[in-house]
Amino acid sequence: GAVVRGLADRSWRVGENCLKVSTLREIAPAGPGATRLAGRRLARVRAQAIRTLGVVGDTEHVGVVRLASEDSDGAVRQAANKALHLLVERHDVPVGDFDL
Repeated sequence: GAVVRGLADRSWRVGENCLKVSTLREIAPAGPGATRLAGRRLARVRAQAIRTLGVVGDTEHVGVVRLASEDSDGAVRQAANKALHLLVERHDVPVGDFDL
C-alpha cells in the first residue's frame, strides 16, 4: 500500500513517518524498506528503521539489526538491542540462534 511505497520516498521525513506507521500497524511488507532506511545518514531514521524491523522483521533481518547494535549513535544501538530481543521473542527462536 501507500505506506510501504512511502518507504522509498527520497524525503527522510516521509520515510520516517511511514516507518512509524508500519511499526504501529505492524505492516509486515515494510521489512525491505526498513532495511534500506536502516542505512540512512540521519540517526533518527536509522533508529526508527530498526524499531520497525523489531516489530515486523523476519529472521532475514537479524543481520541488519545486529549491525545496528554497533552504530555510532546510542539511540540506534538501543533500538537494535530491543529489536533483537523482539525478533527472538516473536519468532520463538532460541537466543543462541541469533548470537546476541
